[in-house]
Amino acid sequence: MAVEPSSAPTLVPGPVLASLQSPLSQARLPRVLKLESSATCKPSSLNAIGDLKHLRYLHLDNIIDIIQLPKSVYKLYHLQTMIVLGLHPSTESINKDLRSLINLRHLILPLEVIPTIAEIGKLTSLQNLDEFHVREGNGYKIGELKHLRELHGELRIKNLENVRSYEDALEAELLNKKHLHSLLLQWDSDSNSTPEVAEKVIDGLQPHSSLENLEIIGYSGALSPCRLETQDLAMLEFITSITLSNCKNLQLLPPLEKLPFLKFLSLANMRALTEVGHSFRMCDMVTAFPRLEVLNFSSMPHLEKWCGVEDGPWFPCLKDLYIEDCSGLVALRRLPHSLERLETSNVGLITLPRLWQCQNNDCKNRSRSNLHHLMLWSCPKLTSLARGLLQHTDHFMDVEELIIDGCKELVHLPVEGFQKLVSLRSLKIRKCPRLQRHNAPRDDFFLPSSVQNISMEDCGEIDASLPGAMEHLAYLSELTLSECTSITSLPSAEVCKHSSHSKRLEIRECPKLAGAVAAAPPLTSDPAKGAAVGSSLSLDILEVDDPSLLHLEPLRSLASIQHVELLDCSQLTSLPEEWLSQVRSSLQRLRLCKAVSLRFLPVSLKQLSSLRELELDGFPLLQSLPEMPNSLKTLCIRDCDSKLEDHLLGQDWNRIANWNSSPEICQAKIFSRNEAHRN
Repeated sequence: MAVEPSSAPTLVPGPVLASLQSPLSQARLPRVLKLESSATCKPSSLNAIGDLKHLRYLHLDNIIDIIQLPKSVYKLYHLQTMIVLGLHPSTESINKDLRSLINLRHLILPLEVIPTIAEIGKLTSLQNLDEFHVREGNGYKIGELKHLRELHGELRIKNLENVRSYEDALEAELLNKKHLHSLLLQWDSDSNSTPEVAEKVIDGLQPHSSLENLEIIGYSGALSPCRLETQDLAMLEFITSITLSNCKNLQLLPPLEKLPFLKFLSLANMRALTEVGHSFRMCDMVTAFPRLEVLNFSSMPHLEKWCGVEDGPWFPCLKDLYIEDCSGLVALRRLPHSLERLETSNVGLITLPRLWQCQNNDCKNRSRSNLHHLMLWSCPKLTSLARGLLQHTDHFMDVEELIIDGCKELVHLPVEGFQKLVSLRSLKIRKCPRLQRHNAPRDDFFLPSSVQNISMEDCGEIDASLPGAMEHLAYLSELTLSECTSITSLPSAEVCKHSSHSKRLEIRECPKLAGAVAAAPPLTSDPAKGAAVGSSLSLDILEVDDPSLLHLEPLRSLASIQHVELLDCSQLTSLPEEWLSQVRSSLQRLRLCKAVSLRFLPVSLKQLSSLRELELDGFPLLQSLPEMPNSLKTLCIRDCDSKLEDHLLGQDWNRIANWNSSPEICQAKIFSRNEAHRN
């Protein structure tokens, strides 16, 4: 094997590793070498690498038995790139002699190995160092970073609790690292670092003015870093992203609105912070946060105020606003028209904010908002959507997704309903039990024709209006009704026909729907008696808990369905044979659950000519099956009489697997059809 001088790697497969020394000794001044293997090899077999004095690039990939690099590697004084993947994460993995590789620019190792490297500061040409863990021993102190002035990209400095003073922090000389674009400063959450020491340390870790992304985690100081205060912000004028997380004692934020290029701001788990925006008083500024696009508040339960100027332009470019676990925050500032996504979760909002351009409830002749996604999760104090953001729904014609979930005190929807949200695709209203059907002064509830997905669960009286609200839907693909206690009917078959895209319908725990079944005529497959022969109504998936709902329109008129789940057959003494018969040519998967009274399945199941999968869940009395259609390939049983399994094994079925989705669910047994007996 010849190894020529080249910029392309020389690949050495596993079987050659044992005799590595011979071919390498014959190589003529190679510059690049890559060894890859899944086989076992001894470090001694790699000693020959040290003879390649002119090597610039070394890549050891998946040499699984290497506990530490052979010492000969540390003689490659011209080496510029070293990549070692799969190295054992021990303190002996990298010898301190690594410091002799003074020309090394790129060092790529498993992340857990990097903290074990001693005196890494000797590698003065190094351009990448993903993480540096500060330790108290010699060779691991923060001063090791002093001479690493060529570092590029991202640097994460962890365990800063081991830095004891401002002077020690200065030893890192971050101010001289002009090629870094991202910097993370992290204190261990369990550290005993005092706020006073942390304040001095962070002020000593002043980065170069070219820094773009700054993340501070676990800082225990009560004062914000000096460099983020007014007099020093000019040194970070190019910063685009700031994240402050788990800064448990920080009570006041610096004037971050003065950073002209800031695009992303995240404040998370700031337990002492009670107010944001204390410095958002415009003074001589024209616009605050002129380029901010993403703003995130999370895990700040004591945050009560978001104050500042109410009538001036601020956040004019904001696109995404996320607020999570801020239960004390009762109000938000006015929102800009630029906002595309607003998501709140466990926030103490009493009412939604308004657009800042709308003053004194006057939004006439204003441009419409760019809002596409509005998600309100668990806002327990929110009582009405008739005020604030959705007060004038004609300004929100671009909203595509609207989720209202867990707002247990919500009573009123927007006065104009949702009909003007002409781009609305997905509507979910869940766990809002106090919602009223009527909104003063109007009591209509219509949905725009654009709606494709609807999910209603425990939503008070509003579900009663749903059938009429769906009259003009042309693209409906999914409808989920759960715990809808007021709805008394489903959309008619004609309405569903107009929506030719219907794919999935799920109905659970809707008691008044079940009550309406008594007034429905019985199912029949006789054309002379008005059956659904000739109907073109179709679905892909149907899930209902009560099989009697199959008697209601539009379900009784279904002509085509691929997947059916009847989730509670506890009241059945026989299956709905007539209904199954009318979909026999299309039904491919059938799941039947909780059939505690059924002893037999009807022989008519053989007519289901397209059935491929059958699942029986909770049939304690069923001991045998009738003849199944030849199309059936897979049978799954759970919580059934053991005699049923014996019956299947005695017929043309083979046990192939067990399936257990969770410890709480009884193990399922899966059978496949014996092809030899299918015909």
